[in-house]
Amino acid sequence: MFLSLFAPPQYVPYNPGEWLLANSKAFLKAHRELFVDAVSDCAGAPDRVLTLLGVLADAFVLEKDAALVFEVCEDEERGRKIPRIGLGLSGPGHLNDRFFVGDCFRMSFEEIAACWTLATRDGRIDLTENGMDLRLRGMRLAPEPLPDVQAFIGILSTMPPEAALRTLRERIAEARPPEPIDLKTTTEKALVDRSETLREASVQIIQEIPDSLPPILLDRREWRMMILHLLEWAVWVLPPAGSLAFSAEYDAALREMTVHIVLKTSHGAIRNTVHREAMLDAVAAMAGRATWTPGIQENKETACAITLPDSAGRALDAWIPGWEAFSEGNRRMLRLLKSGSAQLPEDFVLNGVLESELERLLWARLQGPAACNVANERLDHAGHAPGGDAERRKKALTQIGRGKPKKELCAPAYAAELLWAFREDNRGRAALGLARSSLATIERFCAGLTENPPDHAALLRLLAEMIS
Repeated sequence: MFLSLFAPPQYVPYNPGEWLLANSKAFLKAHRELFVDAVSDCAGAPDRVLTLLGVLADAFVLEKDAALVFEVCEDEERGRKIPRIGLGLSGPGHLNDRFFVGDCFRMSFEEIAACWTLATRDGRIDLTENGMDLRLRGMRLAPEPLPDVQAFIGILSTMPPEAALRTLRERIAEARPPEPIDLKTTTEKALVDRSETLREASVQIIQEIPDSLPPILLDRREWRMMILHLLEWAVWVLPPAGSLAFSAEYDAALREMTVHIVLKTSHGAIRNTVHREAMLDAVAAMAGRATWTPGIQENKETACAITLPDSAGRALDAWIPGWEAFSEGNRRMLRLLKSGSAQLPEDFVLNGVLESELERLLWARLQGPAACNVANERLDHAGHAPGGDAERRKKALTQIGRGKPKKELCAPAYAAELLWAFREDNRGRAALGLARSSLATIERFCAGLTENPPDHAALLRLLAEMIS
């Protein structure tokens, strides 16, 4: 049913009022009422309209003595008759932002609205003061259906239900790959979306996620949905004055981030519902690559931990060992590169990181007295870096010896000459902050800097080894 909403529709003429009356059992439940006026025929996919109508109706939350009213009527706009379905509350209640198809797949309002336009050929959904106005004809351009959906539905129909569901989730994940997100910011935005609900339920939010966490590869939308589901569950199980605390920590050795979520109360008890474990499993599945460890203590506290693997960090460890010795900005650029989110070519990004790190290593030190003394001593020494240039070496050492180095000396070609000149003894290496680096490593680095073209990844591996 979920996939069929995106497939190319088969439009047929039908009468909306007669169709809904004949199929009212599909959406009319307790506390729902249907009123139908005479309306014109229109073209559309009536089965799909019926499915979407049920999804929209299920998103309304009714309070005591309230009802949900369906009203089929017709207006005239610009000389055209527009059949429409009014969906509104009679009594207290509200519209939730949870739209579920088949009790399994959650969709946003924007996605539901696009499916409605496709099902009605050119209709639209307008939000009203107490509900929705569902137009069955209009001037909106219908979105393009997904041409391969029908073939995929045929493939799924040959599978057992569990295998079909797993295959569908995998295909959705492929279409929406993870991206590096700021966990604190993304979580805070979800908390803000539910601030009014939490305030009404007297649930206190304690947010202690630190700013220092690295970006983590996640499906941003699914993480937000997971937090929203968790908040709704917390409001249901916590008594008034209960609290929901969020914290997180990063283990650099394991390359894992652990998010801790604690529900706590000092008055009353947390409802230990029979479906609590199932709820936690469902929330974990929505988070993706997460492991939940639920526990409960005397109905006063329930603690959960979500462990998220830092796949980008692990990939960087294997590619450029010691990369965390680089600046925060360069670490972020490398994370973007390894997560597939960088918009620039790999070699361009790596060259930028290399030049930035050379400047960070050399610029302040080249202006110091230690570098000045060493430069004057080495000025007349013979030799230059492999593949380098004697004149370039002399120019660089002269500027440093006079105490007036220019920032151009941090560029790879000049850096090769400087490092080669300063590498000869511990005093020279210490002047450039490389006292713990081996002579062999520095020489390989200098030779790599003068190669054409340079292997930037190999150079960054050597540089990380030198400064770690």
